Amino acid sequence: MEDPETTALDPKLPFPGRIRAPNTPMDYLPYWKDATSMQKVRIFLYNAAVYLPVATMLTFVLSLYPIYVIYYVYPMVAEASETPELYFWHTPSEHRFAKVQAISLLALLSCFLLLYLVSFYRAARTSPGTVPDTSDWQLLKTRNPNDSPIAHLLQERKQTTGEVRCCVRCARLKPDRSHHCRLCNTCVLKMDHHCPWIANCVGYANYKYFFLMVTYGMLSLWLFAASFWQTLVITQRNSQSSYAEFQFITAVYMLICLLALVITCFWLVHIYFISQAFTTIEFCEKRRRRAQGEEVNSAFFSLGIWRNFKETLGENPLLWPFPGCKALFRL
Repeated sequence: MEDPETTALDPKLPFPGRIRAPNTPMDYLPYWKDATSMQKVRIFLYNAAVYLPVATMLTFVLSLYPIYVIYYVYPMVAEASETPELYFWHTPSEHRFAKVQAISLLALLSCFLLLYLVSFYRAARTSPGTVPDTSDWQLLKTRNPNDSPIAHLLQERKQTTGEVRCCVRCARLKPDRSHHCRLCNTCVLKMDHHCPWIANCVGYANYKYFFLMVTYGMLSLWLFAASFWQTLVITQRNSQSSYAEFQFITAVYMLICLLALVITCFWLVHIYFISQAFTTIEFCEKRRRRAQGEEVNSAFFSLGIWRNFKETLGENPLLWPFPGCKALFRL
């Protein structure tokens, strides 16, 4: 058993202390204040690698809001004399309708982005769940893992020997649907995947937050794409717009449309996973085993489509859209 004082802490915390670089045999690094100059460089580089995708995503998301306000909302609500004649209104009533539409879409986008950021924070900062640190789950030299008091509760077994699954890195028995993440250096309950965009694993306790993050990101992108096309057309037809401005607006719109399509496909995949009670890892494993000609029980953990959604998002469907409301998780 490892000394608890030398166990790697959560790598998503800035300079959390003893950090183990993933997939390398090097020892745990000391706390930042106790580290040598070379160790501080390694700690900094490791944390920079962990946080770079997160910083990139947040920078992109937060930059979309001012772009939308400056290039779409402001020309819609500005006085007619301040905007090109090419805008899509010809009477005061049409201009008033355009103002209401622009303000309404901005309010809706603000709501989506706020829920996205809350979901992102909850997904990144919530532990996905780890194996309990109790004697029942520990690997002991004096006890066969199959003789553990909780061994009879575990359904998943080693395919070769039929014994209970164990993690030698964590020195624990593995609960059903759990897997060891080398980046987080721990076994994660109901592990779906490790997501670099939140610098955390997605699993048992934070999957709802991750799913809502994807959902509100998708809705924000489609709202942007569904309204920003007017800005693209106006910029193209307006003789006062520079070529650089037109290129910028075109690049932004094409990127938004592409991302909206990709995120929508990703969202639909996870809708399917929830409906069938799959995780990403389980789906990939089942595909691999089917390709090898093995028989696979696809519905082993499924309780039916409606119940599967309630198991993931919570018992009350009215609370599903809110990241502050936890689902009633169970293994």
